[in-house]
Amino acid sequence: MPLLLIALLLLPTTIFPKEKGSIHAILVYDTCSDLNSPVQKDVRHISIFLKEIERSTGIKVSSQTLDGTKLCAHALRSYLCSLDHHEIVFFYYSGHGHQSQSPLWPSLYFSSTKESFPVENILASFEKKPPRLTLLLFDCCNNSYPLLQNSLKTQIVPYSVSKGSSKIGLQQKHSFTPFSLKGPGLTSLLTKTEGTIVATGAEPGCASYAGAHGSLFTLAFLAAIKNAAPKKKPSWEQVLKETQLFCHPYQHPTFRIQK
Repeated sequence: MPLLLIALLLLPTTIFPKEKGSIHAILVYDTCSDLNSPVQKDVRHISIFLKEIERSTGIKVSSQTLDGTKLCAHALRSYLCSLDHHEIVFFYYSGHGHQSQSPLWPSLYFSSTKESFPVENILASFEKKPPRLTLLLFDCCNNSYPLLQNSLKTQIVPYSVSKGSSKIGLQQKHSFTPFSLKGPGLTSLLTKTEGTIVATGAEPGCASYAGAHGSLFTLAFLAAIKNAAPKKKPSWEQVLKETQLFCHPYQHPTFRIQK
């Protein structure tokens, strides 16, 4: 065996650069509901976020979108069952939701087919072959089913006028495009974390709100991510606690981090 090859094999493996892996994004948008306008804003914001991940970290992102009339319980169930193993999975939902039998997580509600899909079922689909990191965000209500008729999430809430938007720096005069996530923080969050992170826009019994700029929980999460980007060693707990702070007092997101 050539001496150079032997020398390379004997060197510590830490000198070789580690792959950053890739992210597979599952994007579920209920664009057939009365929430179409704010949901379309969420579509735009999440699209920018994923492109900025690639640009700022070098981590490749692939995605699959379920929306419009394609969105139904059968389609989502089939996709989750056929999903290949990925190192990092990002699941995002924007639309209606309601309280389920779970003590913590809601059920998603698909307007086109009038079907419910428990978040618990989505979590269970990743248990057999868990990714290294799974990040699941559900921007929907978590209140009683009859309140769906009131379309709570479509109300124009105070943040869309002044207070909340000024707190999180997302007033209309502040362009959300483009925004930079440069710095070590985002790379650290994505490459140095293992486990499952689940967050919803509202705790049980509460509504999740949206307005002129999109959904409050989504905007707050992205603002917290932006704040984490320049830091050396941010944590997901810090990001999600700041998300809760940005949403206060209008709504109360909840999250769980399982390592």
